[in-house]
Amino acid sequence: GLFLSSRSFGFLETIKLGVEERLPPKSGMLRYLTYVRSAVELVRTTPPPSVEVTVDGRRVTSDAAMAIVANVPTYRGYLPLTPDANPFDGLLDVLIVPRRSNLALIAVLLGFVLHHPGRWRYVQRLRGAHVSVTASGAPAEVLRVLPAALPAPVHGPRGR
Repeated sequence: GLFLSSRSFGFLETIKLGVEERLPPKSGMLRYLTYVRSAVELVRTTPPPSVEVTVDGRRVTSDAAMAIVANVPTYRGYLPLTPDANPFDGLLDVLIVPRRSNLALIAVLLGFVLHHPGRWRYVQRLRGAHVSVTASGAPAEVLRVLPAALPAPVHGPRGR
């Protein structure tokens, strides 16, 4: 199918699924706090997940804590993990956070929330047309770019 979004695997996906099972509040701040509560609960009760990622046929990690695959910027405004992702460049942006303790993982994510200048040191960023991700023993999910699958209107300079 057409992939015009982002997909998370591992830590963030576990948090998201935990919140969505509880019917999160619709209000912005209450919703945000529900995600924070879910993250705290996950840190206390669950070991870091294990995520394997292959990009364009090359295995880049076999033991990450989380991965994001996107062709659009993720969590715009508060957790910019793939700020340069572009649905029209023919590539998927991949962000990988190596497996660490859950507290260290939270610290990495806080670096992104706070836009800390050193936040990129703790992650791996790649781009590719074909990405395969296996999270915690589940079957691999394959995400790929289909050339010319999405027609895009092109506008010239204003006034022409």
